[in-house]
Amino acid sequence: IIEIRQAIPSEEQLEILTNYDTATKSNVHKIACWGDSITAGHYPEYLQTLVGEKVNVYQGGASGQCSGSIAFRQGGNKLNVTQGFTIPTSNSEDVTIQVEPTSGSINNMANNFSGRCFVNGIEGTISFTFSTPTNYTVKFRRLNNGEAVSVPAGTKIVSKTADQYNDNVSIIWAGRNDVAFGYPHEVDGTVANVQAMVNNLSTDIKRFLVVSVTTATNEYEGSQYSGTYNKVLQINE
Repeated sequence: IIEIRQAIPSEEQLEILTNYDTATKSNVHKIACWGDSITAGHYPEYLQTLVGEKVNVYQGGASGQCSGSIAFRQGGNKLNVTQGFTIPTSNSEDVTIQVEPTSGSINNMANNFSGRCFVNGIEGTISFTFSTPTNYTVKFRRLNNGEAVSVPAGTKIVSKTADQYNDNVSIIWAGRNDVAFGYPHEVDGTVANVQAMVNNLSTDIKRFLVVSVTTATNEYEGSQYSGTYNKVLQINE
């Protein structure tokens, strides 16, 4: 930059370089990519190559996850305990729990998944097992042995990765699996989960990109999958 300024001290060039200085000092240094298998399928790695080593790109994609699960990992969606329970002393014992998401509906989490979380300060693993969107079980298992801990109703279960990247520029690509598995997912719930992720960003000026939900090649008007096609259009609208 110094060499260019000495060689071309025109007003136009100086303005360009000043803008460049400002942009590089205050612009993107951290990017978080949140999504499902489309995100997990290496695009954050390509993005990392494009932006270079001065920018850190977090790969937050998880195959098979619906928007509610993605938003849970990001932190925009917490899980409210609806019925109190006790965390047992052993780290080899599962306890079945009752929860509801703070954004969207349980339908928007309707694919099996598990992940690390905190319950009343106790780290463990929460797992969802669905047979249908209305027939599912949620279990918690603590990571380490310890004293039994009472968890009252109203306690929020938070993902271990929640809020760790909410000061990043965020790329959100969620919702494809909300329509992909044939469950009666709620369109409004998908949008609510994306909105919750945006709301959870900590910066005063929230910097984010929401990517449209894609259709499959066999999803089009008049096809046997036109219902899925129309849901994708509704989400994107």
